[in-house]
Amino acid sequence: MPTDTFGLDCIFDTRTSVTNCADVSTRRKLDLPRLRDAKQLELRRVTALRSASTLTLDIELQGRFDNDIDQNVYVFVGARSTIPSAYALTSDPQYFADLSYPVRGSLALPHTTDVRVGIMAPVSRTYTPQVYLRDPVHADLVGADAGIVQQVQGHIVHLQIPIERYFVHKGSSLPDALSVTVATARDYVGFIDLMTVHDLTVGASKSVTERPDEPASYPSLDVQSHVLEAIVLDASADVMAVEVRTAVPIHDWGQTNLHFYFFPVPPSRSSTTLRDPSGALQLPYKWSYYCAVYSPHRIFCKPSKGIDFKFDTAYAERRALEAPEGVRFREIGGATYRLEMPRQMETTLRAKRATFAVMVEVGRDGFGPTCWYGASEAH
Repeated sequence: MPTDTFGLDCIFDTRTSVTNCADVSTRRKLDLPRLRDAKQLELRRVTALRSASTLTLDIELQGRFDNDIDQNVYVFVGARSTIPSAYALTSDPQYFADLSYPVRGSLALPHTTDVRVGIMAPVSRTYTPQVYLRDPVHADLVGADAGIVQQVQGHIVHLQIPIERYFVHKGSSLPDALSVTVATARDYVGFIDLMTVHDLTVGASKSVTERPDEPASYPSLDVQSHVLEAIVLDASADVMAVEVRTAVPIHDWGQTNLHFYFFPVPPSRSSTTLRDPSGALQLPYKWSYYCAVYSPHRIFCKPSKGIDFKFDTAYAERRALEAPEGVRFREIGGATYRLEMPRQMETTLRAKRATFAVMVEVGRDGFGPTCWYGASEAH
């Protein structure tokens, strides 16, 4: 079949062991993200004012809070405790072990965590703010339902949080004295800085500038490491591989995911719209198999069996992630990487069709792809 049959750029040629995907550098799609220096979210001062029903915070930053895809502010509220509570971005230690730089992935808080608020963007949207009251993974209130007044003026983030309403929602009473921790984070990477206001009673206002530890510093992502330059399908007697080359080597797995989609050919359209894990990219056909590479040792794969097109949702809950038997991801030098699977997997990829096609996207976890290639209809 011609390589552009069905609008697919990379169809495995069953007559040969190696298929070079056509015109990657010209057919790829790019959407380079605008990222901010982590130092922008270092804290200068946190001022808290408590009324009978509302917690008001003025959070003074080193720089600006102005980037939806790279900056987060967290607020933790509870009562002072002699036993620190902890909050971690993930329960999987392998995630941090695979990164090329130190990441502050968890916080030790000097108070209980009765309320957690995530401010995931400079302005309210359908997915932010997020309020967690009873379940550490699934938000109780999101977006406008959170009832939070949020304003950003220069380097000041102003929040009015209806704290009494949250404790009523939990079915518990407000502590006489609240402790409040404000933390900042690079989105989907790690925490940057934190400060705590202790023992805030009704009518009181307090301001702090002290922090328990020095701020974390994270390097800026080289977005060229997300740009696909070449893709090759390589089939031996034992292994079916997708080999990709990026413009520069991938060093920052904290800000890099690869997604591989396999479409049976001839392909089949879905009666409903299928999207990638971020929801930003519309997929043109039903996929037979899918693999996400979160880091070289954290791989999630699944067959769709033609009916199940859901993606991995256990990021914050799992303690480990093992690739399916026989599947592995290898860095083979320079900027070249291979996703390998047993050759018998070809039966799953084809799903009883003549052959299969591949689509690859590279991007930051939780956001639309920086670069994708393989299907001209994807958008």
